[in-house]
Amino acid sequence: MPMPDMPAAALEKIQSQDLKRDAAQAGSQPHTVIVELDIPTGKIEAAIPKSRTYPGPPKLSIAPPPTSPDEIERRVSETATAIEKITGKAPETFFSTSGSFVVVANGEQLRSIATLSWVAAIWPNTRRGGR
Repeated sequence: MPMPDMPAAALEKIQSQDLKRDAAQAGSQPHTVIVELDIPTGKIEAAIPKSRTYPGPPKLSIAPPPTSPDEIERRVSETATAIEKITGKAPETFFSTSGSFVVVANGEQLRSIATLSWVAAIWPNTRRGGR
């Protein structure tokens, strides 16, 4: 289904068959999506107790991300600016804990967003179960 002017790698970033189809056809229907950035995150590591009889909860440490905060901010800022140029409006929300934007974009705009270098994935923003 890749279009000649849309690299297969960019199309693979789109994590929904419906969104892929709309992007491939350059559809005009708007979609609310989650745009996940390629931003390294810190790791939570459990410290191994020195003895098996350690009485208590495990000790945890948080290792910082391997990328500087300034570099992460640069990636977020550049991507937000690029998304605004593509869609005509700034991303609605940025979730720093997941490194993701909420974006409203049509199929043609999704094609362009998927080609951005710091975009790791595009997910449909759909309600799952619950109320």
